[in-house]
Amino acid sequence: MRAWNVYCGMEFPIDKTAVRIAVELQDGMKMLELFLCSAWDVDMQLEPEVPSALALALRRQDYQCANWLLDHGAYPNTKCTYDITPLSFAIQYSTVPFIQRVLDMGADILHCQAVHYAVYLTLPDYIDVLNFVLS
Repeated sequence: MRAWNVYCGMEFPIDKTAVRIAVELQDGMKMLELFLCSAWDVDMQLEPEVPSALALALRRQDYQCANWLLDHGAYPNTKCTYDITPLSFAIQYSTVPFIQRVLDMGADILHCQAVHYAVYLTLPDYIDVLNFVLS
């Protein structure tokens, strides 16, 4: 397990609900930064079907938050109970350039059920994403 910790002199348990709220806030990265200062595991599973805060940001199509999480150590191959990874969410909810960004950060396309998630697409560029995944 990877962790990206910054010691700020305080440690307190970080609740999954607090992480969800921070990701859903307009500028939740400030709150997430505080969590990192408290030794929060940026790859903490949020729900049985949501592997991490990165996956939640991708599902919300919040690329600013997703980029922030990637830049602060979020691991794109983190799996949840159902073997879903953040890349699975990127394929289902993102554009080709952002899927490429997640891959560039080390995501493994062979372990995310890529074709399955590409089929669920409802975005206007779903054909581009499907072609990208199949190539």
